[in-house]
Amino acid sequence: MPLIDVSQLLHDPDFTTTFVVARGTQTVDSHGRASETRTTSTQTGVVYPASGNKLIRTPEGENIIGDITIVTQFQLTEGDGASNQADLVTWNGRTYTVVNTNDYSQYGNGFIEAVCIKKTLT
Repeated sequence: MPLIDVSQLLHDPDFTTTFVVARGTQTVDSHGRASETRTTSTQTGVVYPASGNKLIRTPEGENIIGDITIVTQFQLTEGDGASNQADLVTWNGRTYTVVNTNDYSQYGNGFIEAVCIKKTLT
């Protein structure tokens, strides 16, 4: 039994948004050649900034990095280090890589929190 069931809040259209998930797997054939397969799906959840955008200055130039947090019932993954790659999430016109997931099922059936960093640097 959950401590606090936030399912109703996390399904409220005032808080939820849609995002696209690209899930990749990699296989290696008998000749050692790798091939990647990606499938996409549209999911819903609550998306909010994690630590926000940060300007990184280096001798080579400037980069803006950013991250978001997603709370959803869709089981996002940071990959397994083998054949399953980290999920790519496209939200608000930007693509993010899932880098960390936390099980929040004690707050509602199957909810996870995923921290995602911006994939492309600008």
